[in-house]
Amino acid sequence: CKEVLHYVTIDMEAVKTVVVPAFEAVQAVFAFDGLDEILDTSRRREYVDLVAAFCNRFPLCPTIVTSRLVGYDDARLPDNFEEFVLDRFDDGEVREYVRKFMIVVGEREKDEAKLEADRFIAQTNRNAHDLRRNPLLLGLMSYLFNSRGDVPANRPEIYKDCATLMFDRWDSR
Repeated sequence: CKEVLHYVTIDMEAVKTVVVPAFEAVQAVFAFDGLDEILDTSRRREYVDLVAAFCNRFPLCPTIVTSRLVGYDDARLPDNFEEFVLDRFDDGEVREYVRKFMIVVGEREKDEAKLEADRFIAQTNRNAHDLRRNPLLLGLMSYLFNSRGDVPANRPEIYKDCATLMFDRWDSR
């Protein structure tokens, strides 16, 4: 656990009294999102080792590690991890994702969320039908739509605004 404290901001007392007992009692899930975002391969391997050590220490604790496929082979998780690949969304899954996004993130009521999801689908049908099937791009475009009320009308602008959102807003956190 001490090694993990080098990478997160949490009080050691909270680790001892809350976090460790929750992992030991299988009352928590350990999630590491974005393994691929560690660009330095040697640092990524260090994180993989930390995750493996954590799983050895808490073998009953459910653990999820996300990574895009690009670069994953340079610092793979051990063979005892199950690997799943998130497929592209079909049209029904896109609609359902956006509807739920509007409820949870947009704080809209169910009926309004359905209408907003329909507006999103109609707006992105022509220029971004294939882009919205990608879960990452769908999340980014949903965020843009929720905050601005629209998604750019052309692909270069969609890519630009999604990249700006990722680098300026998400990375700043």
